[in-house]
This record gives sequence, structure tokens and C-alpha cells, in this order.
Amino acid sequence: MGGFPTTRASAILGLHSPDPNVRSRSLGQLTRLYWRPVYKHVRLRWRKTPDEAQEIAQEFFLHSIDAGTFQAYEPGRALFRTFLRVCLDRFVVDLARRNLSKKRGQGIAPVSLDIEMLESEIRRDGPDASDPERMFEEEWVKSLVGIAVESLRVACNEKGKEEHFRVFERWYLGSRNDATYATIAAELHLSVSTVMNRLAYARREFRAVVLEVLRDLTSSEQELRAEAQTVLGIEL
Repeated sequence: MGGFPTTRASAILGLHSPDPNVRSRSLGQLTRLYWRPVYKHVRLRWRKTPDEAQEIAQEFFLHSIDAGTFQAYEPGRALFRTFLRVCLDRFVVDLARRNLSKKRGQGIAPVSLDIEMLESEIRRDGPDASDPERMFEEEWVKSLVGIAVESLRVACNEKGKEEHFRVFERWYLGSRNDATYATIAAELHLSVSTVMNRLAYARREFRAVVLEVLRDLTSSEQELRAEAQTVLGIEL
């Protein structure tokens, strides 16, 4: 696995960089990952309408960037996502007490968010916010996995291994009711052994992608191990 970090400082550590380009990249990475859990947390924990939740989520990130909120995070004291959720709750509480300044955002554009998709999930699962911490963690995992799946798709396309991704997609992202090696083999006109080999490759690559994303979003080897256990259920 190698030590931590790998080829570059993580986005968490990059928040403290004196280089504005590094800080910009770090903020972009964190915003991309946390849009989904932030929106759902505001929507359900604070009982906001979809329009209100979207506006508050956007304001939160822009205000945090302008105010340097994320730079106040101290690695080792708590997970970054715990720190961010506490900052978000404070922001929502304080929102009615102050007027936000002009949205500057230091050039960081909010990540586009599929509000209708999230609202359909809320309608399907029910507006349960009885355990905000668990809900925030689940949405964080979904967001991270979504980023990793898209990265895997791009990597497979670049390597000419589109078939590997299709097998992975059918096994993990399709209906699991009829997902067997035999049914996938029949659908994709492959042998069962080929499906097994393609899936084994995609699994390894997906795990590597998830760990790379986690390296970019953690600040220590200990935190990386804890998050790998949460997301992948493995011990490094």
C-alpha cells in the first residue's frame, strides 16, 4: 500500500497550503464530495424545502471558502466530515442572524447537484432524520462511491477495457435479483470464466480508486485506515 500520503498532499492537508492553486484544488475536491450529504442534511435535519436546502448548501460552501472555515480543521482531533457537519449546523443556526456578504468564493464554482434525483431518493426512503450523524455518513459514502465509479468508468475507457466496466456495472449497479455470472455472460455474449476474470479486475481497480480518493480526503494513515474500514469494510 505504501505510506501516506502518496504522490501529493491530500485535499485536507492542502487546505493549509500557502499555494493558492493547491488550496483551490483542495476546496474543489471537498466541495465535490460533500455537496450531496450537505444538501440532504439541511433538507431533512433542518426541515427545509428543496429550494431552501439548495440555497443554504451553496451559501455554506461559498461562505466557508470566503471565511476560511475549512482551514480551521485540525487533523487528529476529529474526522473532517464530522468537523464539516458541525460547521454546517452552526451555519444554519446562525444564518437567520446575519446577512451574508457578496458571494465571492475565490473562484470556486459550486458542483452541479441533481436535486431531482436526491428528492426522488427522499420520497422513496422517507424523510427520516432521526439520526443525522448516520444519515450524513451514509450520504458521504454514496457520494464517494459515485465519484469512484465514475473514475473507474473513465479509467476503463482509457485502457480499452469498457467490457470490464460493463461487467462491474451489471454486477454491482444493476438489479441484483438476477445478477449471476451466467446471466451476465449471456447478456454480454461472454463465457462465464471471462465474466469472472473481468469482474475480478474491475473489483481490484475499484478498490484502488476508492483508496486513492480516500487518500486525497484524509490527513493521516490512521484516518485512511478508519475510512477504508467504513467504505470498503477492509483493514489496511
